[in-house]
Amino acid sequence: MKKHPLIWSFILVLIGLSLQSCDKLGIDIPKDRTATGKWEYGAGERYPTSLRNFKYTFTVKDKSKLDITLESKDTDCALWLYNPLGQLVANRGNGRVLSMTIEGVGEGQYTVIAGTMQRGVSGNFSMTVKGANSDLNQIKSDTKALNDEWKTGGGGENFSYSPRNHWYTLDVTEDNSTIDLVQKSVNSDGSMWLFNSLGQQIFVVGRGRELGIIANINKGRYTVIAGTSGRGVRNATYNLSVNGQFTNLEKVVFQEANATGRIANGAGTYFASDSPRNEYHTFEVTDDNTSVDIIMESGDFDAIMWLFNPLGQVVASSNRGRSVGIVQGVSKGKYIISCGTDLQGSSGAYTLSVVGKFQNFAKRP
Repeated sequence: MKKHPLIWSFILVLIGLSLQSCDKLGIDIPKDRTATGKWEYGAGERYPTSLRNFKYTFTVKDKSKLDITLESKDTDCALWLYNPLGQLVANRGNGRVLSMTIEGVGEGQYTVIAGTMQRGVSGNFSMTVKGANSDLNQIKSDTKALNDEWKTGGGGENFSYSPRNHWYTLDVTEDNSTIDLVQKSVNSDGSMWLFNSLGQQIFVVGRGRELGIIANINKGRYTVIAGTSGRGVRNATYNLSVNGQFTNLEKVVFQEANATGRIANGAGTYFASDSPRNEYHTFEVTDDNTSVDIIMESGDFDAIMWLFNPLGQVVASSNRGRSVGIVQGVSKGKYIISCGTDLQGSSGAYTLSVVGKFQNFAKRP
């Protein structure tokens, strides 16, 4: 028997009213959920927890089937699904269109991650999840990009604690979080370090124009050091990109002082750290548990330096050469630099550069 069109209209109205009532009562009906976005710098398939990927949570109320599709016209994708215990349920990769179907999914909050197959690529994407009882809730992150230059000569990969490298501090705001660091330099190989709030080094990478650190960490204050691979590299520019859940990204400010001098009839290396033939410079360290980086250079003679602490003890000495350096951990107090020659009787001009946390740098009469 053929049903009257008015009856069908009445049935459709009832269905619509039922759906509206479900919404008002907070009853979530499984339906298609869609998210779109753009990867500015994809994390790559090796790093699913990086928030350079797009990470979403959603709820499943009853055992059901999930169908997930990820598409990009710009780059190959990677796709992950995690259950409420944080365990990997399924993953797909290496394609512009990826899909997964999971039968009999249990109740709880799931996590789906839309990422790139290769690290460092960019592109737009669209993702659809069928069978979710809630909207896709994106886990937010922040990305900060900093451009700078090692003007005082890079500290080098063997001296992470050198203030000639650039230090940045940040506060991670979530436990079990991922920080993703990228350092790029077009004209010098770099090095990069990550230290925790106890001052312990937890990651280091080096010798490359593009470097990355991806670390799973907890709340707290961390220090990122962006440095050069070679010591003394000057006028090299870099970009540092920081991604994760963090606040208060700040560059640590160090002081720099420069001086020139001339040594006549140098005392030579042996037993000459306090010779009156040397030249002396003083400065006052203002912070405990910090470092000072000193470079002495001469085009006329092979140089050597000694560093005296506030007690008058030699705490460091340089090697011998036309360009020599001391990188030393120091505490508050007055320090003395003794500038001398390697060979007895040598003479000529020199330059001195000091970087650290100090004040009242002066040449001693």
